[in-house]
Parts: sequence; structure tokens; C-alpha cells
Amino acid sequence: NLAELVQKTLGHPCFIYNTARLSAVGAYLQNKGQMKNLVYMDVTGDCGIGAGIVLGGQLYEDRNCLAGEVGDMVIRTEADRWDDARNQGALERESGLSSVFREARQLLSRGLAPELQKLLDKQGNDNLSLSILERAAAEFDLDIYALLNKTTKAWAAAMVNTYALLAPDVIILGGAVHQNHKLIEKLLRHHLHHMYHRPISFQLAKKGADTHVLGAAHLSGRFLLEMS
Repeated sequence: NLAELVQKTLGHPCFIYNTARLSAVGAYLQNKGQMKNLVYMDVTGDCGIGAGIVLGGQLYEDRNCLAGEVGDMVIRTEADRWDDARNQGALERESGLSSVFREARQLLSRGLAPELQKLLDKQGNDNLSLSILERAAAEFDLDIYALLNKTTKAWAAAMVNTYALLAPDVIILGGAVHQNHKLIEKLLRHHLHHMYHRPISFQLAKKGADTHVLGAAHLSGRFLLEMS
């Protein structure tokens, strides 16, 4: 009831969406006329992995707002990985950023990932990001390279599953991932090439892209028009 509470408190209409769906709408508006179908996969550090789906120029939603929950995709079927399935989606559990950063810290605690440790010491804090992991891998930190390779392989699997079902014109990977992550892009292209028998059109979002703001403005206008 959050929307109702905000509306009652502020005295203004309120609607709530997630950033993946807002970004999907914004990306479609920015490329209107070039594509009718797209999927925007949103990788975030706090909420996991989600997606917004635009089909035929319209945002696809089911009545329970569950469409696009790619973080719930099952990418492994080993029995011992199902213990916490009720608490977190399978893909998110394997390769959400919180899991990636947790694994990186475990490596550090065991005296591994030496180049990452050097970068963190130089940085002056232990804040992790995809960018610093990429820099460590570029410095031949094989532990971190293996971690990024495993992570992008899981993301590529989700992209293949999405493409096999929907065949969108393009899959955009965004959120914490952007076009400056060159190593991640190379790893994704490598995995996609070996995983699927057809070429998959995908791109990383531009750094600092405001597609979610554009999507929010568009859907806000539609929401207010419908209310009126």
C-alpha cells in the first residue's frame, strides 16, 4: 500500500515502478522507429536482477507485475542449490552483484585476489564495484578474472533464455553495468557466441544514461491522463 500512503500523505497522485521497466520504456522512446521489441536487463547492487520488456512498442506487464523477473531464472539444477530458493531467485543467488561482491571479499579474506587488494589499499577503503573488479582482472588478477568470467557466463545464459523466448530486436544490459565495462562486454560476447547458435543483438547501457527518467516521465503522464 505504499503508493496509497504516499498519495494520502502528500496529497498528490503517486505510482510506483521499478527501474528496469522504466528504463525499458525510456530506451524504446529513445530508439522509437528503429525497434518494436526490446528487453532491458537491469543489474543492481541492492535489488538483484530484473528486466523490462517492450513488445510491439508496448510495455509488457502481467496483472501481478511479475513479468521480467529474470533474477528468478533457474540456470542450475543441482539439488544442493535449492535450499534458499524461497528467499532469492536462482540467477540472483548465483550472479547478482551482492553475491559477486561477497565472493570477492571471501577471496580477499583467504589471501587471494592480490591485485584487487592492492587496488583497494590504494583506494583507501574496501568499497567494491564492477569497475574495480575489471581493473584488477586487467592487472592479471586471475582470481577476479575467474569470478567475472563465471558471472558474465550466468548473465549470458539469462540473455540466451530471454532471446530464445522473445527474440527481441535487442537486449540492453544496464543498471550497474555500462559501456565503459569493456572486459565484461568481451566476456559476454564470448559466452553468447558459444552458447547460442544464432547471433544475439545486445548492448551495454551508456554510462549515466537517464533512460529510467525518460520512462518515468512518459508513464507519469499516462498515469495522470488515465486518472483525469
